[in-house]
Amino acid sequence: MQFRFADYLLEIDTDKTRNFYQSAERITEGCTCSGCRNFQKAVDSFPEEVKRFFEEIGIAPDKAAEVYANCPEDNGRNVFYGGFYHICGKILNGESPWIPSGENSYHWDSGNTYQIAEGYKVGFENGGALIEDNFPEPVMQMKIEFHVPWVLQEENDYQ
Repeated sequence: MQFRFADYLLEIDTDKTRNFYQSAERITEGCTCSGCRNFQKAVDSFPEEVKRFFEEIGIAPDKAAEVYANCPEDNGRNVFYGGFYHICGKILNGESPWIPSGENSYHWDSGNTYQIAEGYKVGFENGGALIEDNFPEPVMQMKIEFHVPWVLQEENDYQ
């Protein structure tokens, strides 16, 4: 099935993607740091348009391949996250948000992203890192740039 998100035209096998995520591990099954625990719990507080976006393309948002807390925001009430998910499909049109900036370095170009909702951007690239052994091919990676509320009852230790 084809999807258009801003400058991206994607071919996604939503059935294969959804089937994978039904049995995939949650991020906290591989890591118990407060950043991963907060992200998993905060999924419930994502804006409705973000939840619909994930549902439409077949991804379970609490089952990222990787998430990482970049920095606190708003005196610790929010955390700026990066990370990625895998999708069964390929990019037909659109550029990766990771732009080469040297021989072995890259920088993130937010101009090559799709804004799902305020504070929630994604970018896509064919292939990817940390691809699960049983993930269906072809594989593309959806990179995230999310500003997520701190929802744990414990103090935000990313301050």
